[in-house]
Amino acid sequence: MEKQSLFSPADLLEPTQAALASGDELMRWWLEHRTGTSFRVASLVDPHDSLVEMSGLFSSTEKEGRSVMACLQRARLRAPADSRVLGRLEDIPEVFASLCHWNGPGGRRGGFTYTPLLQKRLGDETPQSALAGVPTDFSLKGLEWLVARVDIHDFVRAIRPLAPLAGVLSRFVREAAFVVVHRNYGAASLSSEGRSSCRFGYSFLPVAPEPSPFGFGPGHFGAAIKQFQFSQTADGALEVSLTFLVSPRSEKVLSLAGFDPVYSIVEFVDRVSRCRFDLKRRAHDRLDESMLRLHGNVHHRLLMDMEARWS
Repeated sequence: MEKQSLFSPADLLEPTQAALASGDELMRWWLEHRTGTSFRVASLVDPHDSLVEMSGLFSSTEKEGRSVMACLQRARLRAPADSRVLGRLEDIPEVFASLCHWNGPGGRRGGFTYTPLLQKRLGDETPQSALAGVPTDFSLKGLEWLVARVDIHDFVRAIRPLAPLAGVLSRFVREAAFVVVHRNYGAASLSSEGRSSCRFGYSFLPVAPEPSPFGFGPGHFGAAIKQFQFSQTADGALEVSLTFLVSPRSEKVLSLAGFDPVYSIVEFVDRVSRCRFDLKRRAHDRLDESMLRLHGNVHHRLLMDMEARWS
């Protein structure tokens, strides 16, 4: 059973409007600058994993005084052999939520669970609570937007040093977020070669479902967007591209009663050394890369486990 949220759907209305506004602004910035802005690029691929294509982009210019960073991923999946799992590529937004969570050995939860909480129908002025038990549909049929809680069950397993202890630690270390799915982040298209693709995504609400000691992550983003794109390949496989955008870059690693010991220590040492070693910038770059790598590893594990289940 999922842990109950501290927030009611009514509590999420104002954060939803904030997430929609900040997400739209960040998406416009990305579409305008992704090919023209000079980014610092860092590989986020684990040297022991040859199956992942994943990189981090860090803007050298600022978006209205705020920095931007992105995690770009690409994976190739075998298409399901059973057409009942996935009939058409265009159906993925509708069935994605049901494909990406499962029960493992001993009843251990795996993947992501999306729980609808609040929705706004096309043409309606007033949002309403989502119906209990209705699956999350990223195709947004008849809806302008949909707010859901996403529980990430394999968060600890994605932290490689902690993976052997995931069965125990996952009971105490939980990762969850509130997201708003909007049609601006999704589309279906047909390539010149006749191969179809679909895209869907969401922005993150600036509130966390549960208290946590982290100073960066769900609930602590100024603006953040996640976008999935599924495309057919010439040989019938599925290519999945994932884009995660966040602005500004991390300003805290931990938040212990509002205090972050990590960046505070870095800044103190940097001042004492009179910035001779450029420690603040170097530590900030390294920490941001590690945060994006963890984010990417969580989603890579989701895709690989999905493929294993339907194959």
